[in-house]
Amino acid sequence: MDEEVQAIATTMPRLKHLEMAYHLISTKSALQILSSCTELEFLDLRGCWDVQLEDKFLKEKYQKLKVLGPLILGCF
Repeated sequence: MDEEVQAIATTMPRLKHLEMAYHLISTKSALQILSSCTELEFLDLRGCWDVQLEDKFLKEKYQKLKVLGPLILGCF
């Protein structure tokens, strides 16, 4: 896990809004943030191509969370 993700996960448990657009993070890193920042309501992952989160999983486990990305629709 990279240092930025580690810092977010360990020092910001009450974080509500996070924009990680176009960062080189993995699915594992995104899940670490989600499990540590339990009050997160918005997560921007646009352009984080290595992150793959299933909609069903997010809706079941993180009902209050809105996630953008990682895919950007409508761009050619």
